[in-house]
Amino acid sequence: MWNRKRSLLLIICIGLVSLYLSLWIPFPQERLAPKEILSLRILDREGRELCEVRSAQDGCCRWLEFEEVPQNMINALVGLEDKRFWNHPGVDLRAILRAILQNIRSRRIVSGGSTITQQVVRQIFGIRRTFVNKLYETWLALRLENTLSKEEIFTQYINRVPFANGAYGLEAASQLYFGKPASSLSLAESAWLAGIPGAPSKYDPYRFPQSVRRRKDFVLQRMLDLGYISEAEYRMASSEEVRPISARRNFRAPHFTRYCLSQLSPQERERGGELWTTLDLRVQEATEKLLRDQIDLLRSNGVTNGAAVVIENPTGEILAMVGSKDFFDPSIQGQVNGVLSLRQPGSAVKPFTYGLALSSGMTPATLLPDIEAYLPDFGGDYSPHNYDNHYHGPVRLRIALASSYNVPAARVAYWLGVDRLLSLFRRVGMESLRRGPYHYGLGLTLGDGEVTLLELAHAYSALACGGKLFRLKWRMDDLASDEGKVVFSPQVAWLLADILSDRNARIPAFGENTPLNLPFSCAAKTGTSKDYRDNWTLGYTTKYTVGVWVGNFDGRPMERVSGITGAGPIFRDLMLYLHRDHPPGKPPTPPGIIRCSICPLSGLLPGPDCPTSCMESFIKGTEPKRMCGMHRRIRIDRRNGLLASEDTPEEFVEKRLYTVLGPLYRDWAHSQGIPDPPEEFSPLGQSPKFVSRPNQLGGDLHPFAHWPGDTMLQVSFPSDGDIFQIDPILRREYQTIKLSALVPQGIPQVTWWVDGERFCQVGPPFSARWRIEEGRHKIWVSAPGRRSQAIRIEVLQAHNEKEELASGRSGH
Repeated sequence: MWNRKRSLLLIICIGLVSLYLSLWIPFPQERLAPKEILSLRILDREGRELCEVRSAQDGCCRWLEFEEVPQNMINALVGLEDKRFWNHPGVDLRAILRAILQNIRSRRIVSGGSTITQQVVRQIFGIRRTFVNKLYETWLALRLENTLSKEEIFTQYINRVPFANGAYGLEAASQLYFGKPASSLSLAESAWLAGIPGAPSKYDPYRFPQSVRRRKDFVLQRMLDLGYISEAEYRMASSEEVRPISARRNFRAPHFTRYCLSQLSPQERERGGELWTTLDLRVQEATEKLLRDQIDLLRSNGVTNGAAVVIENPTGEILAMVGSKDFFDPSIQGQVNGVLSLRQPGSAVKPFTYGLALSSGMTPATLLPDIEAYLPDFGGDYSPHNYDNHYHGPVRLRIALASSYNVPAARVAYWLGVDRLLSLFRRVGMESLRRGPYHYGLGLTLGDGEVTLLELAHAYSALACGGKLFRLKWRMDDLASDEGKVVFSPQVAWLLADILSDRNARIPAFGENTPLNLPFSCAAKTGTSKDYRDNWTLGYTTKYTVGVWVGNFDGRPMERVSGITGAGPIFRDLMLYLHRDHPPGKPPTPPGIIRCSICPLSGLLPGPDCPTSCMESFIKGTEPKRMCGMHRRIRIDRRNGLLASEDTPEEFVEKRLYTVLGPLYRDWAHSQGIPDPPEEFSPLGQSPKFVSRPNQLGGDLHPFAHWPGDTMLQVSFPSDGDIFQIDPILRREYQTIKLSALVPQGIPQVTWWVDGERFCQVGPPFSARWRIEEGRHKIWVSAPGRRSQAIRIEVLQAHNEKEELASGRSGH
């Protein structure tokens, strides 16, 4: 037992002696030598400096010798960080004991007890704060004390310590915050700087100036208590107002430079040198001012922030990126980059929905029903509403897009299919839409998915570039041209630009005078998310694409602010600035675009009774071939207001112009005070009598019956709004209609539903016979996981021909 104790004691003694001797191992000199100063200067496209980013390891602008450091700075740092620095051997046991007691009382780590020597070791080796590493740090600190003098250790410290905002070392901090060498620092400035290294993120002068001022007073009091300064020096320094150089002077285009740094590899950042970017500082500063001024005007509406981006077409070069009203204002979360933040774009995504529709066979003259709708969606029926809470009846695609009506857009999205729409959105660069179509549903076309302003502006630049999406570029050494990705044909892109720049097509929703009315050709679209939390304006000319967002980073809704009134004025002023010297021309018309006259109401060729006509653009081959039937001059007998017969004397005949919309729009027409035309004869034919169909009465009123490319489950016959009449002679069991459906491949069986009741289940060819019944009916077809849109028909009661003859209406 005694021998074992002696052996253990011997081992301990040898270990202690070895540890003591190891403290005299020279500290590696290569770690102490000042390295070549590396910094990365970020420049705009003309070579104007935006900011200088210093290396995190050697980031001082010039290595100071101990004699060059002001004595007040030495006293301030020693008094604050390590008051026994000149006397301890590298480790302060009293400070460590005090730190342990403080941490126990606070039940968390509030103090580490590190000496200046230990901080130097940590800066040199990048040691993480753990208990084991603390022992290793202590051993290295003792070795450093045996290698260097106290003055040399402090020199290492003063040249490596962080002072926030990328400034490492006293000289870098002095130049950054005061624009002068460290040797010229006053006592107050020294105390102001000395308070930063203890917690650079907490005492960032640009983010928390009040905290830095309070910290300065604390440092001065500490220096007074330790006898480093007199009472008179303390009073003078306390009353001195320290005014650092504005952050805007040292850090221009801060959101953009941070974006650039995020795109660099660690090796590129540490390599230093100059990074020439595509940003134009003049455009950047003009954008910042325009944004700031408009946000100030909207302050009473609960608006605190905004963002904007400018892209040059077709190079894809980013010329300006403003991420918030004020990067340096923490009260509005100014350092958040609104250009890269996910937000709901509202109606700003509608051009891409209509672009896909135009690519699928629609035209700017296609009529879309803006009436109450219940569209089958993944979570049940989807009933969209317009911004003005009104329905507008039959509207042409041009008007629906330019006036940003929600109901037609949702109908188009239903026809296209959410999966196709989502695929297109991703193809044009909205990569943030990572969820599946079930998550977004039909609300995707109204902006329910979240995208960034940069993604959306990039997508709009594809419309400006004839349907080609070019990659975004932000550095001048990476401007190699790319072929671009085709997302729309040149003809579809041109039609979208023509619609989005049509101020007359915007009038029904926005009035004649809007911020989007510019003195040159400019395509633009606004968007407002739910509850007024975000509003947008995006648009383009032949040369530039501009995107603007206005809102609050904390998600608070704005008051009575839409895309027109919020982001619109910024967009307008920015476009005027960009084209102040050279107004842009109109986009060149690509081959295959033709113009022809149409009826403004039906979108078809003007008929003899159409009161007006207008010109419309079409892709060749899609122009209308049929004549408008929505305007009719009908002979009326003025004596009784009924249809005039052939026997009615001409002096009692009046030709009145009626708008014939058909049953699909009957309720809407009544709500608008549009009178029904006089009742006409029902055409004779097979029973049950087929009275009317919207497509026959009014042209392309119900596009779901004939739009091309449809692969969704839908009822093909009857059509929505069809009217049938019971034959008074034919036996009722023979009065049936054939229910027909368009069914995608792979579906073996479908179920027919009438008025919410299961009617039958059938396989190919998926048709069934239904005996008609008087009244209004709703019919749809379903398959596992799918359901068609419901169509509505009406069956009229049987008419007694003898009664009709007696009433004088026969023969009309």
